[in-house]
Amino acid sequence: MNFKKIMAALQAIEKDRMITKEIVMEALEESLTKAFRKQIGRPEATVRVDINEKTGEIKIIHLRPVVEEVIDAELELDLNDVEELGLTANVGDVLEFEADIEEFSRAAVILAKHVMKQKIREAEKLAIYEEYVDYVGDMVSGVIESIEPRFLIVNLGKTMALMSISNQNPLEKYYEGQRINVIITEVLRETKGVQVLVSRTDATLVKRLFEKEVPEIYEGIVEIKAIARDAGERTKMAVVSHNPNVDAIGACIGPKRKRVQAVIDELLGEKIDIFEWKDDIKQLIENALSPAPIVAVVENGKDIIVVVEDEHLSQAIGKKGKNARLAVKMANRKVDIKSVSDAEKLGINYKSVLEEVETPQIIEEIIVEEPVVETIEVDSNQEIVAEPIEEIVEEVAFEEEKIAIKSKEEIKKDDVSDLLRQVQKAKKEAAKKSKPKVEKEERKIRTPLVATSKNTTAIYSDEELEEIERLQEIEEQKSWIYDDTDFDEYDEYYDDYE
Repeated sequence: MNFKKIMAALQAIEKDRMITKEIVMEALEESLTKAFRKQIGRPEATVRVDINEKTGEIKIIHLRPVVEEVIDAELELDLNDVEELGLTANVGDVLEFEADIEEFSRAAVILAKHVMKQKIREAEKLAIYEEYVDYVGDMVSGVIESIEPRFLIVNLGKTMALMSISNQNPLEKYYEGQRINVIITEVLRETKGVQVLVSRTDATLVKRLFEKEVPEIYEGIVEIKAIARDAGERTKMAVVSHNPNVDAIGACIGPKRKRVQAVIDELLGEKIDIFEWKDDIKQLIENALSPAPIVAVVENGKDIIVVVEDEHLSQAIGKKGKNARLAVKMANRKVDIKSVSDAEKLGINYKSVLEEVETPQIIEEIIVEEPVVETIEVDSNQEIVAEPIEEIVEEVAFEEEKIAIKSKEEIKKDDVSDLLRQVQKAKKEAAKKSKPKVEKEERKIRTPLVATSKNTTAIYSDEELEEIERLQEIEEQKSWIYDDTDFDEYDEYYDDYE
């Protein structure tokens, strides 16, 4: 027997079936052991198989113990049998006898063949299961091997995967030899073998495609918190950024929409909605139902009631209810969408949960102090009146008849922008009225001027110095007026007083 050819065949099995050498050797030993037992007709015979991997030599050793009284002559020996064989042994010793493989019967050889195949097949199944069970939820690439009426067979390289018709994208048309990306959804270990199930409709496919296209998601800077998909129609995805300097939505869209467009092309034009994740379930559902405008979101126990305007009801529900179904998957809560008229008929108190808008605070009036006139005594007992210190101040006052501040209950979202515009307008008008009649270059604080003569010297009392310091502090506190005011806007006002 050419043992080298046997070893070469074993190495080929090891390489082709992607199983370890130990498993192949174990299968060979078991097959030869069962073949020898079949040959002698004793299933309980003690056998040892020695394999020399370097030379390729294989030996089958039959182990027979020496006993005082023989029960089975094929398995045991007594002292007389030992003497007849010309051997020396004592009771309790085990003698080894080598069997000739070439003398095996056809039945024994066929049994060895079947045992070898079965052991390798089981090892191969176990290897495939252990490998692909770790890839559940991952995206892999495969080639369509064959197309059946109710399923496709996809060649993943080491095994064949099954994609049922329910897991096929309705927008796609498949053909044999086509290379596609699929998601491994399940790996089953059955008696007939390992069955790997793949899908093109699973929402995880969209998630893996974005991880491939968006580096921020792959690196963990941007996280996909929730995703819901109606294959072939629309996908909704909520994202959040763990870095305040990174825009999660912008990162997913990419420059010139290249990143999201690559995913859309892979899915043959499927629409993808990307919005910001919110921990608040109400805000999350409101974002999930976009672009439909939401009036209010009311929690009713475990359920959520969404109230929209009557004209936007169909938009919020979506075509055949797809938009609402995706929102339910996204929030994992039952969502009931009602129009305003239906909500009022059913007595749903949605107005109490409307977003409250704080009433803008009225800016307090800044009191303008009268200019102080300083009287200074000089050596000639002559009173000289100094120029008044000019204070540049701004009076911001709003009269009640100009702006009617609404109560919080009356404020709605649509009124806030108008109210803020009125506040800004009133501030500008108040700034015009309180503008001092001075040139632009005179906006800085001017120090008090004192009339002096050649032989006179200005002398300030302690009270006068304290008053001057007080006025300077007031002026510094009001310097914010010039920081917040665009004086170039009032050039026409200054021109009138030149």
